[in-house]
Amino acid sequence: MQASHPASYFTPQLELSLDDHKIDDGWIGGGREGTTFAFTLGPVSEATVAALSDVAQKRGTICLYCCHQPLFFDPVAVKRKDLQRVRIVGRIVGGASDALRTMIL
Repeated sequence: MQASHPASYFTPQLELSLDDHKIDDGWIGGGREGTTFAFTLGPVSEATVAALSDVAQKRGTICLYCCHQPLFFDPVAVKRKDLQRVRIVGRIVGGASDALRTMIL
């Protein structure tokens, strides 16, 4: 299936790396809305929580680097779990191969 998003869709408003954070309580699922997932991320600063919340409110895109590979997702919900952790629920919109294929088209 060809990616249907314009190349600018894959310009993230925020980038995060799993190298800098610990992930807990993750899950992934699929359905009519696409592939969704949730995880708890920490430790995070107040600035990171504010940036995540801002992107979620503006319905922006986040690039999460996992093993140096980008995963693009739209945050659906961002909720503070405690002082240093945040719960993120998101919808996957593409990875590196999707972004490159879209830019070439």
